[in-house]
Amino acid sequence: MSTEQNKVSEPSSAESAATAPAPRPKGLLIASILCWLYGIILGVFSIGFVISEIPRDNPMAILGLVWLFPAIPYCLAGYWLRKGRRLGGWIAVLTAALLSAILLLSGGGFSILVLGNLAIMLV
Repeated sequence: MSTEQNKVSEPSSAESAATAPAPRPKGLLIASILCWLYGIILGVFSIGFVISEIPRDNPMAILGLVWLFPAIPYCLAGYWLRKGRRLGGWIAVLTAALLSAILLLSGGGFSILVLGNLAIMLV
């Protein structure tokens, strides 16, 4: 056997550059992480509120589940943004704008939730 047959051929730099995935923009990665975190935080806090208020027989405890509705689109938007789909950006911006408008119009003022929504819209 010759030594040339035992050598492993390595791909050239042109071949490896063509097969490597294109780098994603940092802004897209940040927006994806913010959407995921925001959706998970909203979901965990709403479920935690409901669980803590049910033993107290608080009839308003079920209203805590309302915060699950924006949590789901935020998580979906984070997933789609991570995949690089434009739909994820639209869902994130629309959910953030709707939630910010509801919070500001309900008299809640400029809270940390509005800041989080604005951060998602700006990124």
